[in-house]
Amino acid sequence: MHAVLDTPECSRMLRTLQIIVGAMIVGVVAFSIIVLCLPPRAPTSSPFQGLLLAIGVVFTLVEQVIGGLVTRAILSGARRGIAAGRQKPTEGQRAFSPVSLFLPGAGLGRTRKQPFDEVFLERNGDAGRLCAEFHRLTIINAALLEGPAFFMLIAQQMEPHWGNLVVVGMLLGGLLLRIPTRAGLERWLGEQLRVVEDLRAARPLAAD
Repeated sequence: MHAVLDTPECSRMLRTLQIIVGAMIVGVVAFSIIVLCLPPRAPTSSPFQGLLLAIGVVFTLVEQVIGGLVTRAILSGARRGIAAGRQKPTEGQRAFSPVSLFLPGAGLGRTRKQPFDEVFLERNGDAGRLCAEFHRLTIINAALLEGPAFFMLIAQQMEPHWGNLVVVGMLLGGLLLRIPTRAGLERWLGEQLRVVEDLRAARPLAAD
């Protein structure tokens, strides 16, 4: 496992993810400053003060639950595929690049190197394929926190309430925890490799 962590591809992946998640944090912080510097809106005549706060909290909770289920399903499917010996990446995995999230068509040139290619995956086996999944899941999980943070800031501008800022602070804290590190990736890979080995060991029993 340490071999894959020391590869240029893995180092490049971590730097890219750190930049992406860091940019998300900077965006939320910058928008927070703008919202706090704008003059407060006049009080609304809504019969229920804090309506947008309640909607935002429910939206955030529902999104986190659904997003958690989706990411678990993605990881579970990937682990089963790895345990079954399907190491070759799909077209979507080969073409995926973080830049393509913001610039459609980016990364399609011949000179642009993708985070992980078939040679990398073949050379590093299970750990290499799991690195590709870590790359994808980190961006998804960070986006699931960034979206609600912007919603709560818009709610704060439309209907000021201290609760909006509390939720934004919690979401920012979650984004900070999503900044990937080498030690964190090492722990995650160790856990996932053990699960893959357990699935692989159970396959002959299931076949019987």
